[in-house]
Amino acid sequence: LLAVAACAITLYNPLIPAHDGSFQFSFAAFSALLFLTPLFTAHLLPRLNWAPELLRNHFLETLAATIGTLPVSYWKSGSISPLGLLVNPLVLWLVPVVTLGGALLMILGNLPLVGVVLGFLLVLPARFILRTITIFS
Repeated sequence: LLAVAACAITLYNPLIPAHDGSFQFSFAAFSALLFLTPLFTAHLLPRLNWAPELLRNHFLETLAATIGTLPVSYWKSGSISPLGLLVNPLVLWLVPVVTLGGALLMILGNLPLVGVVLGFLLVLPARFILRTITIFS
């Protein structure tokens, strides 16, 4: 399905794969998640028993995505930061919270008081994500 999506995007705009950095990063990261995470889970997960399960999983996913995007990262920026391996597991668990909360806010945001309360609750995890990334960047 990943190849089909890439082909469809290329048919829509043939310049995207060669010139769009966000496409290149996304494709590389998702490919690495798809192919490397099962490998890491089988071989590295048993060695990380000392860490909480949620942190282990996020670390392995971050490691896979980081390895997959190393060539693109170096090509686009000329450098590679290993700090992402430490920072991503700190904030990754909040991404589904903010994403699902944002979807709920879009649906229920027009209801009196619901939108205000939900929006306020979403500000907290979103600020934590942004501040953590800003501090370590």
